[in-house]
Amino acid sequence: LCGDGAYCQLGLSDYADVTPLAVQKTYSFFGIPVRIFPVCHVWHRSAFGICLDERVVFTADTIYSREAIEAHLERGAEIIFHDVSFLPKKKGGVHASFDELKTLPRDIIEKIVLMHYADEVTADEKKYAVDCGFRLAQCGEVYHF
Repeated sequence: LCGDGAYCQLGLSDYADVTPLAVQKTYSFFGIPVRIFPVCHVWHRSAFGICLDERVVFTADTIYSREAIEAHLERGAEIIFHDVSFLPKKKGGVHASFDELKTLPRDIIEKIVLMHYADEVTADEKKYAVDCGFRLAQCGEVYHF
């Protein structure tokens, strides 16, 4: 309730100290260099990925972009956690399709961990992805860097 007894709409800053971050600027969190970068998700919404120490990239929700993947690798990325959809690519899709990602060269594929895929992905689809050289993020899996 607000001071006058009416209900108020609360925002994030009512619960936490919010500090806006600039895109492509590097910040230090607990001694780790962190950079956020824009990704293309849906045309009318901003979306961002995060890069840790230029070595670990998390794309969040993004469409496929070989240029973006190669740019991360050129900056020193050793591993890229990339969202994926195993559904057939459709125009206007908001996640990278597996069919697109599998066109990458094997040396790039081997640096990608596929994530954010549907629970309904079949064992055969997962096996095929692994046979192509991808790793698949698993619920509860821990990565050490």
